[in-house]
Amino acid sequence: MIYISQIVSVIRKDIIAELRTKSTIGAMLLFGLTIVVVFSFSFNLDLQEQKNLAPGLLWTAFIFSAILGLNYSFSSEYENGCMQGLLLSPIPRSAIYIAKLISNSIFILFSELVILGFFVWLFDVRFTMNWHWFVLLMVLGTIGFSATGTIFSAISAETRMKVFILPLLQLPMTIPVMIAAVEATSILLGKETKFTFDAWSTMLLVYDVIFITLSVMLFEYILEE
Repeated sequence: MIYISQIVSVIRKDIIAELRTKSTIGAMLLFGLTIVVVFSFSFNLDLQEQKNLAPGLLWTAFIFSAILGLNYSFSSEYENGCMQGLLLSPIPRSAIYIAKLISNSIFILFSELVILGFFVWLFDVRFTMNWHWFVLLMVLGTIGFSATGTIFSAISAETRMKVFILPLLQLPMTIPVMIAAVEATSILLGKETKFTFDAWSTMLLVYDVIFITLSVMLFEYILEE
């Protein structure tokens, strides 16, 4: 119970800080919505072409807005000296990682929902009866992206070129997430593929479990470095 309360305390701190500044979510929404608007005016597609391209365009907006948000994940801690306080407090290093993972996932999911609304409106794409499966897909994909993004954000937070280092570290590692998310979304929109939705969603779930486990084990050593 103490472990859970420590995680909740860090999450509460992140949410309160974000509600005061709105810097992370604001930047993510501005960037993500800009991408969607640019895409909508760049392509003159018929209905079938929209369905074929929609998954890739949508997840491109999700991923790049998420990277922008993850850049802020540990910035405030290092800039304001909060990280030293967290490290000196009796909180397990793994609890800090899990709390940051949950906070990042909440912020990313919120921005994704807003971006999705604009995307559906501009591209006239409907998930009809499959919306609940797409919500599950968004959760699995976001957790997978946050799992690696959180630990890479901790690595790059104190570097001078963190804005460039985080994408260089994260994007290659999250290629399985991007492929699985795009293919599963295509299936929900009615496109036939070699694999089923269950196969792609299972791939995302396995990825989440593996990288969260590895990150929890390695996070303490990363902070010490």
